[in-house]
Amino acid sequence: MRILAFTGLLFVSSSLLACGGGGSSGSGAGPGDPPTDPALDAVIQEGLKAFRKPGVRGPCAGCHAPDGIDIAAIDYDEATIRRRAEADQVGAEETDAIVAMIEALRKKHAIVPVSSTAFRPYQPGGEVLGELPPEGVMDSYERREARDRVFLASLEEQKLKVLDGTVDSIEKAEAVADELDAIDLRELRVGIPFDRWSEDPFNTPAGLPPFESVAEWIPWHAQRPIMGLEEDWYAIVDEYLADPGDEAKFWRFYDAIDEMTAPDPWNGGADEPGIAWMREKWKSVQIAQHMLFRMKTDEYPDVWHGAEPPSATTGPTEAARNRAIDRNPIWHVGDIIRVNPLHCTGASTCIEMPDFADVPEDEDIRELQTDVIQQSWFWTAWEYDAPLLIAGNGIPSIDGDYFLSTLMNRYAIHHGFLMAKGMVAKARAPLGWLNAKAPDRDRNKEDYNAAGHGKWASPRPFLLTRQLEGTRHVVADPARQPAHTRMVTNAIRMGLYLMKKELDAPNPTVFDKESTIKKLEILKSWFHDGEWDDPLYNTGIDPLIDELVGKVAAATEIKDPSIQFPDASDIR
Repeated sequence: MRILAFTGLLFVSSSLLACGGGGSSGSGAGPGDPPTDPALDAVIQEGLKAFRKPGVRGPCAGCHAPDGIDIAAIDYDEATIRRRAEADQVGAEETDAIVAMIEALRKKHAIVPVSSTAFRPYQPGGEVLGELPPEGVMDSYERREARDRVFLASLEEQKLKVLDGTVDSIEKAEAVADELDAIDLRELRVGIPFDRWSEDPFNTPAGLPPFESVAEWIPWHAQRPIMGLEEDWYAIVDEYLADPGDEAKFWRFYDAIDEMTAPDPWNGGADEPGIAWMREKWKSVQIAQHMLFRMKTDEYPDVWHGAEPPSATTGPTEAARNRAIDRNPIWHVGDIIRVNPLHCTGASTCIEMPDFADVPEDEDIRELQTDVIQQSWFWTAWEYDAPLLIAGNGIPSIDGDYFLSTLMNRYAIHHGFLMAKGMVAKARAPLGWLNAKAPDRDRNKEDYNAAGHGKWASPRPFLLTRQLEGTRHVVADPARQPAHTRMVTNAIRMGLYLMKKELDAPNPTVFDKESTIKKLEILKSWFHDGEWDDPLYNTGIDPLIDELVGKVAAATEIKDPSIQFPDASDIR
């Protein structure tokens, strides 16, 4: 487990919290295993009774970490805790007990609370590249584009090979792929500001209207144990809290959320998507509190725990992959708001939030917040699932369709980087994914969309190009357009040359000949359309693709014949 050093309030790596401890991870005062103090423990246990008590809007534990350690780990002062408790109609005695519990947690865990305004969970490198909006002001399209230019400057400063010259050989393609593969997404600073733990209009600077935002981690609708299961639920919770370093106990706690809890009956008029969104947020809070506040690590808990993980020879079972997807709630938070945005459009049904939630009234601001949430939560999930194999079963999740689309215009350089890095991640996934038989439960189809990863001689690495195919003039900004075009064309050329390397080897194999040839034909046409139709980018592409089509046709098919695949429209 990687335990990270910190400077001041923010960790050097991945914006974790300075929760003290030290020592071994096995026993004693190590991460997740603080020293025992009977007096403090008594205060915490008394506070937990209040924290778990179902109130008018559900229990406090139904929105936060199971023992409130997230409140303790952030610099919420007593006045703030009391004000927020009063707003949620928590009784005076319960509030006193909770305030005392939070202070006891800080002492017990030697917590140095982080700034509530500076802390952005999972923000790569601990801070945002470029200028953020002033406090109390919504982000703008112009600021996003400016931060995208800063991201480009940072990649150029690192002399990233995918931005340099033309990939026109297997050797150059290998160098580009190796460099992209080595980039740690948890460390690479980006211009996308991740959501803060919570937002609060009370803190809006004087002279500005109250800043209302639901671009935050804490949900507005609580969860609670199913009636009759309260004792069993809290027994599982307490077993986890007593030994959080035991990953089996963490996953037993997390998996029991769907088995033993339900949304609080009082939902403030939220609709079904709104209720589901709050639930996925709360599940995400449990992942984050475990990693960042309790275990003090940026390593995601093993989603394959309890099953055989994918390997060089074995793919996941359907049950194991579905469970891994369920253990990836951060992606689902972005996805639900994509389908049901905050703003109402003709194409989508807008989400209905609880009537007490801080949802802005202005439709333009709602649209901006919808984008901000998608970009932040999708990128966070991608940090831990670069091939997008546990985002969902549907092809739009696996090919990053809507993730890429939300970046394409304002964050074009981020889009190009995602496409290039993602292609490498898909091609270098464990070979066991080649014939992974996990059907598409999202669309009730038998398409095995995850199968085919682990090779360049396959359509799967090239799925990430779908957003570009048939698109012209993706980036209007002359400061970013050439770099974006260079990056995406070099990424595709990299993939084509590495496919050639595989097919040049003795006894070459290909996964899904028909779809691979279709994809090659699409890419050949694409290189002669729009801004890509330029000798700077397409020199030598026709003979290369023609050669590959012939080699694919002559290679040995290794796709399991029992696996069904999406139709041509999905390949496109």
